[in-house]
This record gives sequence, structure tokens and C-alpha cells, in this order.
Amino acid sequence: MESSVGEVEALDSTPAVEGHSPVKFPPPALWYKTNATAARDDMWAYISGQVIVLVVPKLTHTRTVGTDVEGNNGEGLSPINSLPAGDKDSDSVWPEFYIFGYQRENYSCLSFCQSGFQYLPVKGAPLVTACKEGYVRVWNVQQNCVMYHDVHKIANNKNVNVVCVDWSVRNPSVIYSMDEEGCLVSWHIRKGKLKINSFGKINPTSLHACPHEDNIVAFGTKGGNIFIAEVDAAGKNNAKILHKVRHDEEVVGTLWCPTQEWNSNRSDSKNKSGAILASSVQSVKPPTIRLWSKNAEDRGIYQVWEKEKHGSKPFRNFSSLLWATDPNSGSSFLLTSAKHGQIISYSSDSLLPEFVHDVHQHSSIFGLVQCGDILWSTSFEPVIVGWNLRTMKVSCVIPTFKGVCAISSSPSVESLLAVGGNDACVRAVNFVSDYPRKNSVGPPVVSARMRSKIMALAWHPEKDNLIGFGTDDGVLGVFELCENRRHTTCFDRRVGGIVYAVDWGPPTRSKSLNMEQASSTKEKEDTERKSSVFLYACGGNCVYMINPSKPSNPLVSVSKIIDITNPQSARFSGVDSTSVTVACKASDIRWSPDFTVFAVGYNDGRVELYTPPFMQLKIWIKCHGRAIQFLSWRPFDFIQKKLSPSHKQVWFASTSNDATARLFNFEGLFDESFMADDTAKSKLLISSAATLRIPNGERIISCAWSPHDPELILTVSYDKTGIVWNIATGTPIARYFGHDSRLVAGVFHPTHKYSIITASDELIEDGSVHVWDYRNCPFQQSPPSATKAEKVKPFYVESGLQPAVEKEPMESVVEVELKNASSHVRTTSDTKSTTKKKKRGQSKARTLLPATSSMFTNSKNSFESEIRYLVDGVVPDAGSNADSVTQVPNGNKVEKSKEASGTTSDCENSDNDEDDAVTGESMFHLGLLGDFTQCVNTMKVECESHANRGNWEKGCLLATWMGDAEFVEKCVREGQVTETVVLCAKTLGKQVFITACEAYAEKLLLQEDISKAATYLFMAGQREKAIQVLADNKLYRDAVALIKMSMSKGHKIHIDTVKKWLTQLIQNGSLEEAAKVYCSIGLYGDALAVIEKRGTPAVWKTGMYLASKCGDIRKMQLFGLEYCVDSMMKGNHKEAKEAVNTYEDLKWLLPFVLTHEAVFHLSNKLRDAKSCGEDVSVSDSKFKEALITQMDVETLKNSDSATKIKETILVALAQNRTDAEVILTRTLVLMILDDPEYKTGDIADFSKVLGKWFDNEPYFQSAYVMAFNDIIT
Repeated sequence: MESSVGEVEALDSTPAVEGHSPVKFPPPALWYKTNATAARDDMWAYISGQVIVLVVPKLTHTRTVGTDVEGNNGEGLSPINSLPAGDKDSDSVWPEFYIFGYQRENYSCLSFCQSGFQYLPVKGAPLVTACKEGYVRVWNVQQNCVMYHDVHKIANNKNVNVVCVDWSVRNPSVIYSMDEEGCLVSWHIRKGKLKINSFGKINPTSLHACPHEDNIVAFGTKGGNIFIAEVDAAGKNNAKILHKVRHDEEVVGTLWCPTQEWNSNRSDSKNKSGAILASSVQSVKPPTIRLWSKNAEDRGIYQVWEKEKHGSKPFRNFSSLLWATDPNSGSSFLLTSAKHGQIISYSSDSLLPEFVHDVHQHSSIFGLVQCGDILWSTSFEPVIVGWNLRTMKVSCVIPTFKGVCAISSSPSVESLLAVGGNDACVRAVNFVSDYPRKNSVGPPVVSARMRSKIMALAWHPEKDNLIGFGTDDGVLGVFELCENRRHTTCFDRRVGGIVYAVDWGPPTRSKSLNMEQASSTKEKEDTERKSSVFLYACGGNCVYMINPSKPSNPLVSVSKIIDITNPQSARFSGVDSTSVTVACKASDIRWSPDFTVFAVGYNDGRVELYTPPFMQLKIWIKCHGRAIQFLSWRPFDFIQKKLSPSHKQVWFASTSNDATARLFNFEGLFDESFMADDTAKSKLLISSAATLRIPNGERIISCAWSPHDPELILTVSYDKTGIVWNIATGTPIARYFGHDSRLVAGVFHPTHKYSIITASDELIEDGSVHVWDYRNCPFQQSPPSATKAEKVKPFYVESGLQPAVEKEPMESVVEVELKNASSHVRTTSDTKSTTKKKKRGQSKARTLLPATSSMFTNSKNSFESEIRYLVDGVVPDAGSNADSVTQVPNGNKVEKSKEASGTTSDCENSDNDEDDAVTGESMFHLGLLGDFTQCVNTMKVECESHANRGNWEKGCLLATWMGDAEFVEKCVREGQVTETVVLCAKTLGKQVFITACEAYAEKLLLQEDISKAATYLFMAGQREKAIQVLADNKLYRDAVALIKMSMSKGHKIHIDTVKKWLTQLIQNGSLEEAAKVYCSIGLYGDALAVIEKRGTPAVWKTGMYLASKCGDIRKMQLFGLEYCVDSMMKGNHKEAKEAVNTYEDLKWLLPFVLTHEAVFHLSNKLRDAKSCGEDVSVSDSKFKEALITQMDVETLKNSDSATKIKETILVALAQNRTDAEVILTRTLVLMILDDPEYKTGDIADFSKVLGKWFDNEPYFQSAYVMAFNDIIT
């Protein structure tokens, strides 16, 4: 066998491409936060959960403060020089992504210093981040934390979420940060000074320091308030609020304009200049962007989105903000996002917005940053879009991945790949030539998100726009690729477990199908079989199939068909079937490309090959020792068969948990006569053509054949590497070590011969998807030695509030991979031994009496003295004979030592509960073997010992045994109450239980476990307080449920809670829900007033009913009018008549409905007659044509006609019913007789014409007799 290097040379003589490093697809950005992205001219960054992603794009120009643009040759000017080498000289527009900073808590916000690289206050460190644990950290471009503080955590005496941070442009030495409790911390880096200012519980959402004036900051809140404050970072003055302005919705962005010359096109602001603050909100109403001056003057309002379509469901729009610079003119303009992913801009020259782009389709945009000429945007859709502001064209569209579980290649469109993973959506990515380095301007087609991660994918073999998928909760479905459509069809029935594989194939059936039923349905089944391809799935240890065109059908168990067709007695040929244990747990499936063979892998390492339609077993393979992970047919063989019938090779690959991949060549085994003979015995295969074994013995998860070279196959495994093998020699030729986590999927690049795509289902400090050139990765047994970067220990900035206990939050960690787990558990180094014990499964029951446990087995007293004490109740004096005793008052004898007075000795504490011992020569450790009093004394010693070590729960358990309420009350007073303590208190009296419940509820409130806290308050008898807690935290449904269960009807707290609930629902635009709540308390009038704001036909119909209940006749007639007009314009006259006949006060509308219905049907009838060329009389033709022209269906639906009718009826409302009917009927008839000849003609002639038309139409005749009664008579 030749060396791996030689294999590479023999395979291709083309030299490896220099400078092409692997391309990594980044993880997705954080949602619903504008301060989760930040930028400077040479780089930008965003937050992705527990990691930070630094992005270094191609630079075109520099705008950073304090730099020499024309001659920046100083040391450290460009951060790119300090980063790992990438494709700097390539013509690719794909930026470099650096993922770093992995930690246990999530990051919340970040910001960049805008100064030039040589002017940074911390050398080489331009980035600051904040997290949900209260830490603020500064990072350098080598992705190391260089300094940090935890003032927010110390000031609040708990872990607190730092929701916004900003690095001041005006004074680069100052960093401002603000937490959810309203504490604003100003950090002067050069002076090492930290200053805290508290503004109370204001729920801040955004923060930005003014770039034009010192010490001025602005921050927005969830309540819609915007505060402009003066914060002296270096001085002694406290912060003070200068001004307060307000939005009606939650503020999501506050941003100062970088220039003071912005003109907001208002008549009162033409001559004004100064700092301008822009603010944006998220709202179900049409949101706006407001402009304010530093003195809180209103400087302009910009509308963000267009009017919502009539009757559509409210959509919460998130309006992100960015002050950008035009690369061509250098002027500033304001960018924001619209409701469907459009980006629009506002300039100081025009009030009207300008459209920028809509590459983000159907997706809210959360992050907007400008880096050089490129505008970068992140959204709910998993893509990052780069837009060139100089050329106004797409620079690149970058898909993002948060763990990938499956990759599938399209059989009909060679460049398409389907990718699914942890973010529960399916992506169709077009890997055209040299993608992603080039041609990366096309966005992927992304499905709507589902509820669980995508585990398996398969393209339809004939329809290139249909993808089958399976999820980890057993859901099967299909995703159809359509423009502007993201909907997926999920089947009604689920698989009983994780879906490991899906594939498309012809339907199968059982041989035992009833012959009569088979003969009656044979033709139908044959037609269906020829015209459809079924979706197969492997999950829950079974194989199923379903017709995708009938998603409501039950799943068909293919495993049962296999068992029926192949009984165990005749299943295996050439072996003793009694010695074979058949494990029916299927683990993977794969149809051959020509649908002639169906392969199934099992958990015991078997692979069985079946032929359709009855699933007759032909070949079974037993070469693996553990579960099959993946099966794959070589497509090249089936393509060659179509081109050359003489081609007989059929290569097949299988991977397993036994760390091997087996290759089989079925040449000669697939004899046509053998495959077609259902009576032929199955063949056993116990050897493979080649065995691919990875060096370190980790399981091989997947494999893929090269579409460019039939001799190459790729394997990926849990050892974090992908290996390319040459099957001709069975040797590895390339190995990629670039991943930091296990691999689960991999394919060859569909259009680039030498590129490979590998994917991981985890995200630590690594991209989930890598694209690499295997020519640059020659095979090695171990990863290449890399120069370890010098670890920088971050400098901790003392707060001065209290001694810093935790000075190093970035502890060294130990990774422990749990079995059957998809993520790593990270523990601190001091718990390493404990973790190992848990991993080995070693556990031991612990005693509640540790203080005396050791003394009982290893006492310092002699064995004789302990026996004498137990038998005679005496303890010998120290240094005397055994007869010296002391008599106890109750008749027992006790020792004469100091402990004889009844006091107990001190306990010696130990780290191990089981090894704790008590010093001294007392015998109280034998109290458990004595009488009741002695046992109680021993247990009290144990309780005190537990309390001294902080194990209050165990002490309370012992106190419960003794009935000692005093110890439990002491535990509550010390603030050590837990759920166990409350349960113990329940047995010790009502008052003790109430006190414990109240204390535990207060503790739960601090932990924000609201429902549980309310439950304990309810248990303590404080029902009103429990309800109030739920209502204050907006859990109104829970509060109302508790009220119903515990309060009398009409209680004041019930009314107050419902009012708060209604206020929130109305503010959120949930008018239907508010109406339901109003009706539940009998306020029908208020419900009517609420739904009146929503102008939809469904609301009009409901409004009629509520108005009738309230006795409001006028509103009922108005709602009835709207509903009837809408129904008739749609041709639904039946619904309109039902509404009119239901309510007595709407009877006056009946002539109007009947007239409209008659004209509607008549116009249809005449149009049909005219279209068919029927001859009509000359006397009637003019009237008929006028009727067709003026009153056909389209005209009836015209809004102008509807408006005319409405205005007429509104006039009629002031009349009585008779007058209203006359006005309505006359108006409608005049609309029909709009022709001058008939308007002045004899009404009798008109009646005769109608009679001729309706001789054969009694329905129309009766309608007109009723409708035209007033006019004709």
C-alpha cells in the first residue's frame, strides 16, 4: 500500500492552490436586539448566543477617528495584520470569520471603539462586550480578553443582565454599560475608575453616548421612554436626567447622528443645528422614527412602513437604525428596516424615503452596520447580507448555520444542496462554481422554522423543487421550493422517535394482501404506483412510508411488510437460522438510484438488501459489529449502466459505530434472474471489498461518494475530522483537522472538483459548516502541531464596592462528553474529580447522621467502656477502674465527665459528610441505642452540626423526625428556606408552615419563578397577594384562574386584575382577545366598542350580535349594513339574507338584498347570452346592453358603487322603516335605469320588459315583485 502523499500525487498532478484557507460559514446573529451588532471601518462583530463572531471584510476606504487615511503605515494600524492569514489577495468578497469567547453564559451586547488602531486606549483591543452574568470585558483582535469588571454583579448583589454597552466616540477612554436593574456604569479605562449611577427599575433597551458633547448619553426603555442624561465618568458629580421624551411603544434603538448639520425638512428647524438623536420602536401599529435635539425638541417624524392591508393580522415590526455615510458623496443618511425585510433610507434633502434593497425576504431585520463601503444586515432569516453602498449592488449573501445535522445533494440540479440542522429550518443553497469564494450573491431558499431540529433530508428524484425531511421529534414533511413561499407541509402522523434517515422510492405492499381486495384495487394501485413516489423514513427503530400527496394518511410500516414477506425461518440462506438473533431495530435506509434495491441497516450491524414491490430479501451482509450509521450507493455506477449496459460494477458503502466504513462491489451478485426470482434464497455476504478504518477508533457517522471522481469517497466521524479515501487502493489521501467539534455530515462540493463540505451539529468556537480543498490537507495520523497563542490573563478592575471574591470569571474548563448527548458539559476545574465519579456512575446513599457516624464505627473510647455504657448505663472515670460510676436522676447511670451535665461536645467539621467525627470522650454517639431522651440529644447535635456546615435541609429533615419546630423556624429566619424546608414545616404546625411558605415565596420572587411563588403564597393563605404577584408580572390568565378558584364572584381584585389585563391587550392590538375578556365579565358594550376598531367582516357579524344584546339598535344597523354590503359585493347573498332575517331591526334591508341579488344573477345571465351570440329583440337590446354595461358583476363590486349605496342608506337611517325602503328601492332602480330613455319612460313598459325576461324565471319574478312593489304600484 502506497503512502498517503504518493496517493495525492498519483490522483492529480495539479499543484495545491496557495493561500486558499478553508471557508467557514458563521453562526446566526442574535434576534430582537439592535446592540447585538457593532462595527468600525475595518471590522464588525455580532453576538451569537455564547460566542462572539468577528468579521473582517474586504476594505475599500477608512473613516475611523484619529487616523491618517493617506499614510497609515505605523505599527498596528490595521488589525488584519494581527489576525491569522487568510485569502487577503483573493478576489473573493467572502469575509473572514473568527469565532471566539465561548462561555457558559450568553452575551447580550457589544460595541467597538471608533478610534484608529494606534490610538486605542487599550493596545490592540477595540471591542467591548457584556453578558447576562454581569461582566463587561474588553477584547483584542487576537480574540483574548485583556481586562474586565463585574461592577453590575456586585452592585446588585446577584447575577444581572447587562443589556446595553457603548464605547464613547467623544472620549475613547470611557465605556458606558447599563443593566436591566437600571444601573449605569461609566468605566474610565485610562484612569481605571468605575462609577455607578442608578436610575431605578426602568428596563433599558438601548444606550448611546453623544459624539459631539462630553458626558451626554441617551438610553431608551421598554416602556417607551427616552432619557437624555449627563454622566460625568471621571468627575465627582452624580448623573442627572436632563430631558425625557416618549414613544408609545418599546424603544429598540437610540442613535446620535454623527454630524450636527442634519436638516429634518421642517419649517421650524431650517436654521437649527446641533446634536440629533434618532429613536425607533417595535410595534403592531405603524411604527415611526423620531428625531430629537439634545434639549428634547421634536426635530422630525419618519413613517417606517406602509398601511397594513384591510383585515390582515397585526404584525409586530422591529425597526432597526443606522446613521450611514454615502461612499460617493460623504454625506450622512438614516437607514431603517421595513416590515418585510426591506431597507429604506432617509436623507436631509427629502421627506420621502428611498428604497435600498429587499434581499431579506419576509424577514425582520435586527442588525444594521456599515463597514467601509459595505452595509451589513442580519435578520430573523438565517443569512447575512452585504450591500455595496457605492455601486448599490449585492456584495454577498452569507448563509448562517447553528449546527447542521443533514446535507443532501439534488439529483437533478447538480449545484443545489439541502441543509438542515439545529435551527429547525431547511435551506436550499446553490453551490455554483467556486461557491462560496465567488458567486455568493444569491440568497438561499429558506423554509419556515419548525419546532424541532432537522435530522434527515432527501431530494425528490424527479421534482427538483421538493425536499423531504424528518425531525428529532418524529415529524415528517416536505418543503417545496417556490419563490416568495416558505411554507412546509408536515404530515399528520408522526414516527415514534427520532427520524434518522429519509429517502424517496416506489411504494411497496405485502404479499398477504387479500386476493379479492387486491383484484378490485389492482388497477387503482398500479396507476398510483406509476404516477407517484413515496417518502420513506427510518425512525423509532422502524421503517415507514407515506404518499406525500396525501399528508393525512396513516404511515405504512415497511418493517412489517419485510417481516411478513421474509419469515425468520426462511430469512437467512446458508446459515442456521436458530443461531441468528434478528434485531429488528432499523437505523438507516437507502434506495438505489434506479429503485431496484432497497437497503436497510440495523442496530446489530446487519445490512439487508430487498427488492420491490414485496420487499423480498436478496442479500444480507454481516460485516459490522455495531449499529449501522449510514448507507450510500455510488451514483456513478447507475449513470454508467444507462450509458453502457456492459457496466456491471455496483459499489455500496456502509459506516458503523465500530469505527469502520465497509465498501462492497456487488458485481455479479445482481444477476437479473436472481433479483427477479422471488423464490430464490437470500445470499449471505460476510466480507467487504475494502475496509476503511480511522486511526483513533471513533465512530464514523456518514460517507459520500465524489460526483467528479468515482474512485474517491469521503468519511466523517466523531473524531472531528473528515477523510478522503481512494477506493482503488483503500488508502486515505487527505484529512481535515479544522473542526473543533464532532462531524455528522459531509459531501463533495457539487461543482468544484477538489472542494469538500463538512458539517458539525455543535457550536463551540467553530463554524458548523466548512468548505475546504483536500489538496491542501494531505493525510496525517495526528493533527499538525500548531503554535499555541500566548494566553493573556485578563486584568481585573476593582470596583471599590467590596472585596472582589471572583476575580477570574474565565476559568479553565474541562469538557465532559455525556453519552447520548449532543452538547458538551463544561465544568470548572475544581469539580473535575466529581464529574469523573458521576461519569463512572459511582453513587452511594448518604446518611443524615454524619457527625456521629465515624465515631460509631471508630470511637476513641474503648470497646469495653462502650459495652458497659450500653449494658449498665455507666461510663468509667478517666484513669480509674470501671466501677466508678455516676447515678442519673431518672435512675440511669451516666458518666462523670464534663459532658455528664447534659451539654454536648463540639463537632469536628469535615469536607466529607460521611467522615465527620466528634472529638472528646463522650458517649453521646451511642444515644441512638439508648432511650428516647438520649436519642433526641444525639439528633439535636446532628442538627446543629448540619447548620454549622450550611446543610439546613438535612437538619430540617431530622427536626421533622423529632417534631422540633424551633429548628425549622431558625432555618427560616436565617433565609435558608427551600422546598424541602417548607415540606418539613407542614408537619410542625400551621404557623410554622405559613412562615416558611411566605419566606420561600419571597425567595422565588427574587429568582423570578413567579408562578411557583404565587402558589406558595396561596398555600400560606395570602390569596390576594398571590394574585397581585401574578398580575404584576403580566400573568393575567393565571391570575384570573386563581381568582375563579379562590374568590367570590365580583371581588374587587378580580375587577382590578381584569382591567389591567384589558389595558395590556388593547395596547398590544389584541382586540379580539380583549372583547372575549369583556364578554366574560358581562360588559358587552365595552366589547362592542373594542371590536368596532377592527373593520373585518367577521367582526361586523359579531358586532351585530353584541349590539342586539346591548340594545343598541343604531350600531346593530350600522354593523348589519357593513356586513350585508360586503357579503353582496362578494356574491354571498345567502349570508346577507340570513343576517337580515335573524334580526328584526334589519328587515328594512331585505328589498335591497333581493334587488341586488336579482340584478347580480340577471347580469350574469345576460352576459352569458351575449357571449354565446344569442339573438335578442331590438326593443330589449338597448336596455339589456345598458344593464350589462352598468350593472355587471365587476361593476357591482366597484368601490364607488358601494360608497354610493352606503351614503344613501345612511340618509335613510334618519327615516322610519317605510321611508327607508322607498329610498333604497328607488335608488337602486334609478341606478338600473341610468339610460335617459328609460329614466323618463313609462314604468308600465319597464314592468312588461321585466315580465318578458322573467317568464321562465319565477325566482327572479318573485324577487322583483317584492322589491319593486312601491315603484310599480
